[in-house]
Amino acid sequence: MLWSKKVHYTDFEIIEGFRKTDNSVLSYVYSNYFRIVETYILNSGGKSEDVKDIFQDGLSTIYTKAKDPDFKYNCAFGTYLFSVCKNLWLWELRNRNSHPEILGDMIDIIPDEAVELEDIEIVWAKKHKLFRYHYDNLDAVCKKLIILFLQKVPFKEIAEQMSFKNEMHAIRRKSKCKEQLIRRIKNDMDFKNF
Repeated sequence: MLWSKKVHYTDFEIIEGFRKTDNSVLSYVYSNYFRIVETYILNSGGKSEDVKDIFQDGLSTIYTKAKDPDFKYNCAFGTYLFSVCKNLWLWELRNRNSHPEILGDMIDIIPDEAVELEDIEIVWAKKHKLFRYHYDNLDAVCKKLIILFLQKVPFKEIAEQMSFKNEMHAIRRKSKCKEQLIRRIKNDMDFKNF
């Protein structure tokens, strides 16, 4: 694991580090917040693999949200990260249905408005993870084509970059790749759980 040279980052510096994909900030976050999330998940019936997955999903959620210039949160970064991870874990437990008594106790402490707000965060993170999983399993051509399309590269330029015959071929190929991705997502059990 990389260790941060800086002893402390402010919340603002952490979010800026996420925006810039700064490895020293990521190392700092791991070294300062991983154990808290680990303790919580292990004490709630989780395993070390669960901790790694949930922590990574939490970081991924924050990373994606931090890229939005309008991203705001109204608490300390550590509290926000823990909240995202905790709710991802509760979502996981709910899906596993293996510890209903733990889930019930936790849900009772959180006011209804907070559950609804946090559910939005959880659903967003789960959808992002689902999209990412199926996107990563596409062939290289489809992945590149979808990225270029999402970056709003004109189809004429996409056709040139990818050596397609013409712009129409790029449009048709993008449609097929997009349909394939959507079909895979819709056939996934996790999607059906939404």
